[in-house]
Amino acid sequence: MRRTHGVWILALILLEGWARRARWGHLPPAPGDRIRGEVVSAPQDAPTLLVLGDSIPWGYGLPDPRLAWPVRVGEELAARGTPWRVVDVSIPGETSLQGWARWRRDVLPWRPDRVLVAFGLNDCHLQRTAWDVWRWAHLPRGWGRYSRLLHAFRVWRLPPPRPVPPRCLPRLTPEQTGEVLERLVREADRAGVEMGLLTPTPVGAHFHPEWPDAVRAYQMDVCERTREVIRRVARAHRVPLIDVARALDPVEDAWLQPDGIHLTAEGHARVADVVINQITSDE
Repeated sequence: MRRTHGVWILALILLEGWARRARWGHLPPAPGDRIRGEVVSAPQDAPTLLVLGDSIPWGYGLPDPRLAWPVRVGEELAARGTPWRVVDVSIPGETSLQGWARWRRDVLPWRPDRVLVAFGLNDCHLQRTAWDVWRWAHLPRGWGRYSRLLHAFRVWRLPPPRPVPPRCLPRLTPEQTGEVLERLVREADRAGVEMGLLTPTPVGAHFHPEWPDAVRAYQMDVCERTREVIRRVARAHRVPLIDVARALDPVEDAWLQPDGIHLTAEGHARVADVVINQITSDE
């Protein structure tokens, strides 16, 4: 009997190890066909700076993608005699949760020396979707945080995404964004990668003009609470913070596109200055 128990225990241990290695039940990443990849080249011995974010670092709406702030940062650092290879794996429309889901696929293969995480505007944007709810359910919770096997069993029993009734809720609450960023910090620690967190860029007064004033006010409040959570995570884990929101406050109309969300070329130049100041001050 004891031998039988021992065999079962050994089998469970082996299966748990297999489940962890295969990442059973892990949240599948979103398609990455819009990733820019290497945007600034450098000598082979130069360090690699990788940007993981949403449509802001991706450069949505710009006439030339080389006007986006990750490219400007790389070009300016090279002009100062300290070249970095810059890689941009941002995807428009993504939340921090989706960025965490593709960490192993889109970040680690580049072997970055430093990663800048730039999410937040999609996290705090009102009206979550059925896919947002389904993705959040894939995060290990309870005993699933310690046993990939148990979490995989829970995920296996999850129904497909179901329609979400219209509610005034962000795609990720500020608390959920904080939890995901803490997971990203731990991933970076395990990989031996330096990390920096960026607060989301401010939005303009003409942001969603079709919304009622009360909804717009609530949206602004959620965005600010999301920024505060990012600052708190940076302080708690002693991660360098690039507080773009405060650096661009008050926001100028010339920095924003007509939608009041995405940055113009001038806005990207301003963000690039803030990021370069942080990087050079750390060296």
